[in-house]
Amino acid sequence: MIKPRVKKDGKYTYYIVSVDRKTSGHKIYERFTNKKDAKKFCIEVEDRIAKNKGIVSNRIDKVTFGEAVEKYLSGPILANNRRPLSPRTITDRKYGLIKLTNSGFSTIPLGRFNVAACESLFDDLQYRFGWSSKSRYNYESHASSLFNFAKKQKWMGHNPIMDEDYERLNDSKSRNRTYTSEERDRLLAAADDEQSMLSLFLRIAFATGARSSEISNLLWDDIQPSDYDGVAHSLFFRNTKNGSDRKVFIGEDLTTFLNRHEQQFRQTASPFVFPAKRIHRHTKTGAVTTHYKAYEEFRKARVKAGLDEPDPLWGERLSIHHIRHTWATELGAKGASLTQLMSAGGWKSASMVTRYMKLQEQQAAEATLLLLNK
Repeated sequence: MIKPRVKKDGKYTYYIVSVDRKTSGHKIYERFTNKKDAKKFCIEVEDRIAKNKGIVSNRIDKVTFGEAVEKYLSGPILANNRRPLSPRTITDRKYGLIKLTNSGFSTIPLGRFNVAACESLFDDLQYRFGWSSKSRYNYESHASSLFNFAKKQKWMGHNPIMDEDYERLNDSKSRNRTYTSEERDRLLAAADDEQSMLSLFLRIAFATGARSSEISNLLWDDIQPSDYDGVAHSLFFRNTKNGSDRKVFIGEDLTTFLNRHEQQFRQTASPFVFPAKRIHRHTKTGAVTTHYKAYEEFRKARVKAGLDEPDPLWGERLSIHHIRHTWATELGAKGASLTQLMSAGGWKSASMVTRYMKLQEQQAAEATLLLLNK
């Protein structure tokens, strides 16, 4: 058990919490003026070690936020799945990290960035600069990308912004709306009329809850017949957003659409199920886009289906990502467990799943019925 030890410096008393385990790589040194805070920190350290989350590396006390930013910006800036980012995203990330560095983060050691410290620091910046929740979310995203880089460099053991206990708000990306059965049918009918790749694309999204990027990057070699009864094919998604691979399944009702799509759109020169109509090359990064960009055709189908207006309740215009929320909500309503949803949807934490399940109104109605039927 980790315990704080007392140290007196003149008339001041300090409580020291230190861990130095060479076998596991945990090394930390924190000083507190309050014994209660020191004990609380001891419990947090023990919990993280027990959950194998890691605390800090042997180099943690030597690397500051500013030094990490300088190292991060000196090399190629890639997404978590190692793909090049767009020039605009790279520019925004550089600006955001430099802004954080100049706003007081520069000299803070990476080991100081736990959940409580990050929330406090961003609260202070939001108050000082008058950030909206959208701006704060963006700056937190920039910091999170740096922390992921620092983890790979063994400069810190855990990204606090990706912690389950870290609360992030983003009003601009809130999605409370889900597709109704009628809206889904109208959208699919509009996609079928266009006779484009969007028809199968949307059906896979509604059947699996997969992200748009996962479906766009799907290869023909990643579609295989399934041995499970009632399940026609398995789809293997590589290098997903959370950094891991995942297998999902589609039913026999999609076999006809899959065969039709293969006959119409399969290209021997492209391994992608949804190949790009035009090859785009970024002028700065040199990255080549070889897969399908669904949004342009989706927008046309949305207009044709009469779904282009924001709804009066939430003020949200239906998007491709709303399909993922709809999928999670429908599975949750049918009794799927959190473990099943996490496995099928590719979420790493239960808190992320619950953000996608829009069951509040249903649960509120059920609670009222419990009172009425007492």
